[in-house]
Amino acid sequence: MDTIALPEDALDVPQLIIANGADNVVGTARPYFCFQRYRKQGAPFTFVIQNRTPHCCVMNVTSLVLLWLDAAIRQRRQAPTGEIDQQRRWLGSQKVEDSGTKDSWHTKVWDVSAAQVSFVTDRAASPTLQGIRL
Repeated sequence: MDTIALPEDALDVPQLIIANGADNVVGTARPYFCFQRYRKQGAPFTFVIQNRTPHCCVMNVTSLVLLWLDAAIRQRRQAPTGEIDQQRRWLGSQKVEDSGTKDSWHTKVWDVSAAQVSFVTDRAASPTLQGIRL
C-alpha cells in the first residue's frame, strides 16, 4: 500500500479500501495512509476496518461491499456528468484502539471501538481516525 502511485484519472473512480484489525502482513496504518493521501486530493475513497480479522479474510464483508457498490453506482447514475458529487457526501470518523497485532513493519494494527458518520457539505472536511498511536 505504501508504494501505490495512482494516476490522476484514477482519482475519479470510487474505491473501497478494507483493512483488517488482525492483519500482521499489511496492517491498518499503510492502507489508511494510502486512503488519506488520495482522499485529501478529493478522491471518492472509502476506508473501513474489520475488527479482529487476519490478512486473508474479506469474505465476511461481502454485504458491505455490495451495499457500498450499489450506493456508488446510484450516485454516478444520478450525476449529470457521471461523476460523484463531492459537494454532497457522507463523512466518517473512527475511534481506534490497539488490536494487539503488529504488521510486518512492526507497526501497531488497529481495531475500531467507535464510529460516526455524518452528512457534510464542507469540502475541506476530512475523515479522521482518533486514538492512533503508532
